[in-house]
Amino acid sequence: MQNKNKSESNQTNNSSSDPNLAEESARHTTDGFWEWDIANDVHFVSPKWLQMLGLSKDRAKELPDLWVSLLHPEDKDKAVQTLEDSIQGDQIDYHQQFRMRHKDGSYRWIKTKGIISRNEKGLATRITGIHSDYTEELKNTTALLEKQQKYENLFQNDLIGIFRSDLQTGAILQANEKFWQLAGVPPGKRENRKTVEFYNDLKDRDELVEIVKKNGKAQDIELQILKEDQTTVWVNYSVALYPKEGILESVIIDISKSKVAQQKLKDAHQKLDSFVYHASHDLKSPLRSMAGLINLYKAEQERGMKAEYINKIEENIEKLDHLVCQLLDLSKTEKLEEADSDINFMVEFNHAVSTNFSPDKDKGVEIDVRVSHLCQFISNLTHVKTILNNLISNALKYADHTKENPNLSLSFTCSAEKATFEVADNGVGIPKDNLSSIFDMFYRASELNEGSGLGLYIVKTAVEALDGKIEVHSTLGEGTRFTIEIPNKI
Repeated sequence: MQNKNKSESNQTNNSSSDPNLAEESARHTTDGFWEWDIANDVHFVSPKWLQMLGLSKDRAKELPDLWVSLLHPEDKDKAVQTLEDSIQGDQIDYHQQFRMRHKDGSYRWIKTKGIISRNEKGLATRITGIHSDYTEELKNTTALLEKQQKYENLFQNDLIGIFRSDLQTGAILQANEKFWQLAGVPPGKRENRKTVEFYNDLKDRDELVEIVKKNGKAQDIELQILKEDQTTVWVNYSVALYPKEGILESVIIDISKSKVAQQKLKDAHQKLDSFVYHASHDLKSPLRSMAGLINLYKAEQERGMKAEYINKIEENIEKLDHLVCQLLDLSKTEKLEEADSDINFMVEFNHAVSTNFSPDKDKGVEIDVRVSHLCQFISNLTHVKTILNNLISNALKYADHTKENPNLSLSFTCSAEKATFEVADNGVGIPKDNLSSIFDMFYRASELNEGSGLGLYIVKTAVEALDGKIEVHSTLGEGTRFTIEIPNKI
């Protein structure tokens, strides 16, 4: 057989087949028609075969070598060999894919398929086929695959939860690992789950449904989802409706930390408002009192009354000074950045008592100190001093001098893990209804109390700064005991 290595080429002259019939067939297809009369080594291709490669009709004179010359170098050997094997074999179907060079220098992906005619001896006599340019189809398929891969990568990311659910039943059709983690559902319990199971408040679900029905989507809805263990987690929820498929595609993002931060900021603002109000009130009160006393002093002629006014002015100055000192303590407690140090509680107890004990006001109060310092104790000294000063000051201030033996008891024990110390008294005690509020800023059980209402708030703030805990037990008329535990940073 002549020219067996010459492949799909094109020539309209000297064909043993009817060229008019071939052209008529080619005219009714969008693909490029080609034919090789193997017995007579005559080739034909339709104008569309040439057009899909940007070639003019006069290029047909380059046949039968045109096809081979336009093949991509990486595809040429395989394409020629496949055609040769098909002719030499016994099959009647022929098909393969390859790249061919367009006139503009680019390469087009071509699918070719044909039918091989054979004589009674099984030898190939003719092969007729078509060329289809599937470059754009391949590009679209590749783009779709890349898009699907990107979606899959997004779907399987570990930052946001994504799930798809049935519009009618709410059944979860597909969900990524992050969704199941947020919902707290282990691998063995993820089958046949419905979205309704994960709403902490079904009203949220009803509101979402209404928004989606109206807009086809819902975005940035903050709600709580119910986890498998019945705890809740705050999420930002967005959902899109695909009505043709009857599918809801949802995205949830864990916003628990930001919600906690928002609440802390809100609490801080409320604290600041309360602080400004009460601090300004407590600062103005002694100042106004002193202004009035000064006016009375100026108008008074009797020397004894003048001395009394001076004494009252001094009392207000002391009250104002005490308040300013407490405000400074509060500021230090909340902002302190100080290295931890070795603390001797016997020294600190004695220092706090000598600082706050007044021989005149606290006469008759018995003080008992018991320290079991069997190990080194490391913590923040300033915070410890603040706690002791405020608790001992309170105990002395509210001592019950009508009792036969008013007393103040201080104790300390420590281990390698923690220190425990107590400040206890048999003073006037705290009403049961007030115990839950005594650590609030500016809290005073009654307007008759002389304190600023900051002392115990400062104590609690200092204890929390040390990662400790404080408990109070009190009985009205019998006394109060504060117990503090602080980690030992030895």
